Amino acid sequence: MVGFKKVRSSNGQAELRPVIRTLAVIGDETFEIDITLASRDAMGFRMLLGRREVRNRFVIDPGRSFLQPASSDVALPTDQ
Repeated sequence: MVGFKKVRSSNGQAELRPVIRTLAVIGDETFEIDITLASRDAMGFRMLLGRREVRNRFVIDPGRSFLQPASSDVALPTDQ
């Protein structure tokens, strides 16, 4: 765990969330990101990526979805 961050949700409520650093794999790109943890069980998407995390890496088309292979099809890099 990296620490905690105060996050304002879409309904306007602020809460303190734990922050972790992890690897993200999108297409052929693998990079480290910091993410805040929150229960998203009742929400449509299990994870959201912030605009700062994808800036200068990807072009986002908001009209299209699921253009990359499923996560089970992606091999994570291994330390050698």
